[in-house]
Amino acid sequence: MMMALNIIAYEAERKQKLGPSAKPGEAELNSRQYRTLKKFFDGMENSRAFNKRAIDAALAIEDGTMTRAEKDAALGSIGAGILALSDHRLGGGYYDLPESIRLAAEGPRLSASDEHQIPYLWPVWGGDANSLSQFLRNAPDDLQGGKGFSATLTLSTGFYLHDFGGLEAHKDLLDDDAVGHLVDVSTRNKDANNAILTDEYRHPYASKDADLNKKAIEGLLTYDWPDEDANGEPSWMAGGKPVTGLLDWIAEDTQSESRSDQERAIEAAAGLLKLVGDEDEGIFKDLERTSVSTDDSEEASFTEYNDELANSMFKIFSAHLDDFAVEGGNEEAGYRHLELSDENRKKLGVKFDDEREFILAVPEDAKKNYMQLMVANQDVAPFVAYSVDVKSQDILNEYVDGLLDGSEGNAKNKASGAHGRLQGLLDGSLINNFKRESENEEKAIQESIQVRELGVGMVKDAVGSTKVISGPAAPASAALLEFAASGTKNLLTEDLKQELEEVQAKADNIEPKNPQTIHRERLQEFGDALLSVDRPDENGKIPKELKSFPDHLVKDGEMAAYEAEDVAFSDDVSDDLEDWFKSVEVRKESDHGTENFSSHVVGYNKTYGDSYMATVGDDRGATLDEMLIELREQKEKAKEGKE
Repeated sequence: MMMALNIIAYEAERKQKLGPSAKPGEAELNSRQYRTLKKFFDGMENSRAFNKRAIDAALAIEDGTMTRAEKDAALGSIGAGILALSDHRLGGGYYDLPESIRLAAEGPRLSASDEHQIPYLWPVWGGDANSLSQFLRNAPDDLQGGKGFSATLTLSTGFYLHDFGGLEAHKDLLDDDAVGHLVDVSTRNKDANNAILTDEYRHPYASKDADLNKKAIEGLLTYDWPDEDANGEPSWMAGGKPVTGLLDWIAEDTQSESRSDQERAIEAAAGLLKLVGDEDEGIFKDLERTSVSTDDSEEASFTEYNDELANSMFKIFSAHLDDFAVEGGNEEAGYRHLELSDENRKKLGVKFDDEREFILAVPEDAKKNYMQLMVANQDVAPFVAYSVDVKSQDILNEYVDGLLDGSEGNAKNKASGAHGRLQGLLDGSLINNFKRESENEEKAIQESIQVRELGVGMVKDAVGSTKVISGPAAPASAALLEFAASGTKNLLTEDLKQELEEVQAKADNIEPKNPQTIHRERLQEFGDALLSVDRPDENGKIPKELKSFPDHLVKDGEMAAYEAEDVAFSDDVSDDLEDWFKSVEVRKESDHGTENFSSHVVGYNKTYGDSYMATVGDDRGATLDEMLIELREQKEKAKEGKE
């Protein structure tokens, strides 16, 4: 019989991989295979050998005389049968499973009961859930359960962790390893994950508590998953690894060529942002401050101690950087269709890939709060900042390119608005995170500058020294693709982690840049944008229209003559570049006549600043340095007033 189950499991896995492209009936098991599964599990449920409870077959196998390998094989065969029979895509369904298996998946919060039934209590569920975990952990790695079964199991384990996860005694009921394997298997089904994240799934026996789904997700995310196993070895669950299946698929499918996969992913991303980023309707406040303490925080954000989940959030962010830059919305679905015409796409201020058909439409506060949870993890924060810097330069590059060929139209305000918005979201999230730990605003801004400046520089060096991806893309752009696929994993070495820790320890010594230095840096960004224009002459990347570009400002295709610390241009270089900007004539945005390039720089910077300050939530300047200077000036004036 076990051989028959294994054959059916192999066929079930193959058919699940066919996906929506399967022809009618092609994705289902044949009637003989279905009847075999149903008869097998009905027989187990009615067998006295298993106390007329199929779930107890796990105990019988464990008490038997087989070797460990033979027991695991038998448990895995039954686990595979459970997953296959539960899947409506294969012709089965949730209610085809034996009642004892369904009860184990539901737990006390979701199980049906009335006054004539014995209540399904947590201690009984603990034993049943452990048996279910034994079945599922030994099932084939790529086999999925059905949507209803998977969603139910994810929610029930989430409820359990929400209600009992903070109690050490809970491990006597169901240990971490058992819980981890249940979640690891239940989150393989993307449809179930999407239904949970969007709050679309409601188990028929759920209570009338409208926040049950939110509590379950909160339990999964905030649980302090163990770093070590019982033997003191690194745990496979460290950093929340079992829960990453709930999130990791979103970044991958956002860039899928399948329209249905892409829409499901954007729907899930929107649901996630609203869930974790909304302070009133979501669970942001519960994620921002948990009951878990770390070396750095008494009420840590969940991402501080669950590194794997912080990395999963970063992957999703990396895949949606363009969406974060676009002006937010408050549509019920949280996303909208992306018009395919070039003109409509240009109005957004960023250049979306041609394959993208949907964009996020969630409020700016939800985006900023989502980013705050990411940057709470000190290893992920510099990668977030680096990604924003790279995308910001891309936005500026696209604007300058369009400006030079006369196709940009009235997109300046959209591009500069997107640029300022993205930087404002980053800086606002950094400041809010550091203010969470301390009400000292000056210190919060200093720490934010430290991440933005030195941390970003270190990530940039790591990207530049690593072949992050094959192909013709520049290292920075290639890194963004890599981040969406793998997060920080391929670049976050132990040496880099140590360097980042040392950098963040020096925040008290930070000094802000003066306005002149900030101005030079913006000139540098525009100079880099000019050099990126992909209409080269025989001398390199300088476009043909700009042959008068001063030679001494360029070295190996990049802006040259930086000061010693590689922060900004020298006085002479910035003066030369600014004079040159004033001398170059480009077409007016109205398409009538010409005007000097410098006027576009001034206009772009003005709109950038307005967008930045509207997003960051602080009107003291369009950079962190300007905020810090203004704050110190205010404090000095207040001090003088008292004297």
